[in-house]
Amino acid sequence: RDEYAAELMRHMPVDSLGDCLRNKRLEDFVSGRGTWGAGGWDDIMSVLPRYKFYLAFENSRAEDYVTERVYHALSRGVVPVYLGAPNVREFMPADDAVIVASEYATPHDLARHLKHLAQDSDAYARHLRWKDEGLSEPFERLLQLGESDPVQRMARKLVHGCDRACRCGGRLR
Repeated sequence: RDEYAAELMRHMPVDSLGDCLRNKRLEDFVSGRGTWGAGGWDDIMSVLPRYKFYLAFENSRAEDYVTERVYHALSRGVVPVYLGAPNVREFMPADDAVIVASEYATPHDLARHLKHLAQDSDAYARHLRWKDEGLSEPFERLLQLGESDPVQRMARKLVHGCDRACRCGGRLR
């Protein structure tokens, strides 16, 4: 992820406030009195709306490994630019709610697309459309999974005999 981000930074300005290629300090933007102190959760979340995009790059590129990074952006009305799980769209409120970096041949191609979106407000708005149109059916089903006890859900999946490819989510049909 560091190499990808560094290459992206060669083609467009990127503010990096975290440990990865830091070129800005969070303290320059906020008071430093967040929930966790300087650089805390409240501080980070307060800075996000200043941006159109947020690089949500995971530590790993593994199937189903989607962490809170991408949801930070979504919760603040910022379009996440994601690098990680190849099936991240399964975890999104809509297919176009995220820009998947790996779908671009090079970081330069991604930079070109992000610059276009930054200038074309209608094209950019399509990535936030889900906020007005509602959540996709697959995302609604994903949210419903959280309504049942995980141990019971696992037991149902075991009884059902399904594998990862089965989309029952532990709910017998």
